[in-house]
Formats: sequence, structure tokens, C-alpha cells
Amino acid sequence: MGRGCLPEGSAGAGPEAPDAAFDGECRGRSGRGNGRAESRSGAGLCSPSGEAGLPRLSPSSASPLLTAPAGGGRAQFSRMMPRKRRRLTPLNAVQSKPSFSPADTSGSLTVVLDGNSSPVSSKYFSEEKRTSSRLGTDFFNQSCISLAKSFLGQILVHKLPDGRELRGKIVETEAYLGGEDAASHSKGGKQTARNTAMFMKPGTLYVYQIYGIYFCMNVSSQAEAHLGAKQLLRCMTRKTGSRSVENQKKQYRQFFGEGAAVLLRSLEPLQGLDTMRQLRSTQRKGSAKPLKDWQLCNGPSKLCQALAINKSFDQKDLARDTAIWMEPGSEAPGEQAVVTAARIGVSYGGEWAQKPLRFYIRGNKCVSVVDKKVEREQGAAD
Repeated sequence: MGRGCLPEGSAGAGPEAPDAAFDGECRGRSGRGNGRAESRSGAGLCSPSGEAGLPRLSPSSASPLLTAPAGGGRAQFSRMMPRKRRRLTPLNAVQSKPSFSPADTSGSLTVVLDGNSSPVSSKYFSEEKRTSSRLGTDFFNQSCISLAKSFLGQILVHKLPDGRELRGKIVETEAYLGGEDAASHSKGGKQTARNTAMFMKPGTLYVYQIYGIYFCMNVSSQAEAHLGAKQLLRCMTRKTGSRSVENQKKQYRQFFGEGAAVLLRSLEPLQGLDTMRQLRSTQRKGSAKPLKDWQLCNGPSKLCQALAINKSFDQKDLARDTAIWMEPGSEAPGEQAVVTAARIGVSYGGEWAQKPLRFYIRGNKCVSVVDKKVEREQGAAD
């Protein structure tokens, strides 16, 4: 790689009420109580004061238990009321006056029911949905060049142990194809203890150290087919003679670029800038001037310093890890806003050093190196 390289009130069941003769009006509540004084026919409900009350009873069958004195005798009638009815009356009065204001319920669970009376949404369900907006395995499962371009505009997040979150928008990337790519750590399909993450599933972090103190962060991708793939396929369809299967596999890795990964070169800091500035200062001389915002993450090692990324992140899965992940950006840059240029610091790669495998967002101040010549050429072509 280059050097600078994740939750009606129901009536109580009771015996049927006997019909009773009653000169006055019966007082009570509709649809409540034990049902002893209710009429099965649902006759009108009233009381001497005009309140809704017990059903008017038929005079055809009088009951001495429900006969009231000529004056209406509320006190005597109250004593004759079933005990349960008397208990419910004050309870209903209390329930009709809520002891809390609507503002008190703003944080309570609100469940919306569908036709089957099953909970389908709540503030907790929507919270889970919001936090699960991270980019998943399907996003990372792309060829190397495609993934390098797709990263532009996405948000990298690191959640620190104390709960703080550092966020930055990806504005510059480089593709390392493996196989024939002489600038890649996995050139020739060679797998080592250091670069194992490059051969793992797409979305796996490959973090390596340079100069013994700085770190660079890459993300594994699908293999990238090289220009020589057709030649290899022709070769493999012929009789192989004495060539071993291992030699065929080796050629396959060389031509199809197993071990491909994308280097994250620069971020535009979005959240936790003060913390980023603190983290960067530990790697700088004490007399150095305070960094400006755009200088916090404008390089592969700088962004690792600013987000506290070290070797312990090697082989972490961006689609599942709880400490580091990617989220979709608000808007992906259009094709004309993406500049395609040569990679930085890979002069040892021979002809591969000039391959247009670096991608950045045109005009973004946080890009590490601006290629003005390429921008002019691309601008003229557009």
C-alpha cells in the first residue's frame, strides 16, 4: 500500500334483574356495576336529577327490595345499592380526572396497533431502526474500484469507550487491487500474517503501521479482475500438462486480484472535532500551532490519529462491529464531482504507480493532495 496509506366499560356478569314497580326514577350508571338492575331491553336511562342512571324498570312486576319511599329517598336507596356499585362510584370519579399532564407522557411508550391488535411501532422500535442505518455487508460486497468510489460521501463513525462518537465524511480513497498490482501489499496473491484482513470478507478492516508509529486504514473488497484475466482463462481451458493445481491457483490470484482493499485517505470531520484535535496533538510537537478543522483528517495517518484508530482495529467487521462502522451520507457526489488521479506515495509500484486508482471529491478542502492538472483535463473533457 501507499506510504501515506455497526425493542362500554363492560357490565359485570350477574343474574338477570327481576322486573319491579317503581314510582320514582332510578339513579345509577349505564353499562357499569354488577348488572342487577339492568333491563335486557336497553330501555332509556334517567334519574330524578336528569342524570344518566339505571334502566327504567317495568311496573308489571314489582320488587320490594327496589321500592323507594314516595319522596325519592336517596339516602335509603343508596344503602340498598350493591356494595360493588358504591365502591365503583368514587373510583370512577378519580379515573375521570387524570393526575398527570399530557407533557408527562411524552417519554412514555406509544404503541400503534394494527387490525390484529399487535404492536407494530413505538418510539423504541423507531429508535432501533434509526441506529441500524449503518452500511451492511451488501454495500461492501463490491469490486475494489467500485467500492473506492462508493465510499465517497459516506460517514465513518468511531464510538469511543466513554460513549462519545467521532464522525467524518469520506472525501478521498485509493484502490489497491492485489494480484498484478505492484503497489499492493497483496501483490501476486501473496497472503501473510500482516495482510490477512485483505483476504477476508468484504467490509473487513485492514490496519497496518508505517514508520513504527503511524497507522493506515483499509477496507477489504471483492477481487478485482485485471486486464490479464482473459489470458489466464484461455490458459486454464487448455491441457495443463505437468502444471500443478497450486500453480493454477497462484495464477488465478495474480490475474483476479485476490486480496483487494480500499485505503481511506481523507475525511471531512463532522462530529467530535475538539476530541479529534486533542488526539492529533498527542502526535505533534508541543509548540505546533493548533490545527484547523480541515487539517484534522486530511491524510491516511492523520485520520487514524484523529479517530483513535490503531492496530487493534485490524480484522474488525464494519458491518457488525459495535465500536466502528459506516453510515450512509446525506448525498453521494455525482460522477462529475469525482476526480480520478494517480495514487500517492507508491513510486515503488513501477507502471502501477501511475494507474488512475485514487478518487476524491472535487473542491473539498479536506482532500490530502489536489491534482490540478487532472482536474483541468477532466474539466475540459466534461
